[in-house]
Amino acid sequence: MYQEHVETPGEVESPAAALRRRWIEALRSGKFKQCRDRLKRGDAYCAYGVLAATTGRDDCWMEDGLGFDWGNAGMDATLLSDTVAGTDIVTMNDTMKMSFEQIADRLEAAK
Repeated sequence: MYQEHVETPGEVESPAAALRRRWIEALRSGKFKQCRDRLKRGDAYCAYGVLAATTGRDDCWMEDGLGFDWGNAGMDATLLSDTVAGTDIVTMNDTMKMSFEQIADRLEAAK
């Protein structure tokens, strides 16, 4: 769905930094429609839904789009919380109705 980052020789990226980078790239890719109040609705996603989609694990979505099995997708919950660095992504997406680009900007600034 999005273009992977290609590491340069000698570049070492922590798992949290790699996750954040992939998430920001996916949010900015223009390949995801945005929805509110659930991770996934049809072919649209909230900001966390975009993160879930980057795992490539379609088998981890709950049937109603309200949840995603992060553990079975190989995501460590502590890594996930480190990624947002205290930024309330759900509020930005659902309440403040920020665009994916705006959310990506906030994630990038929180590095």
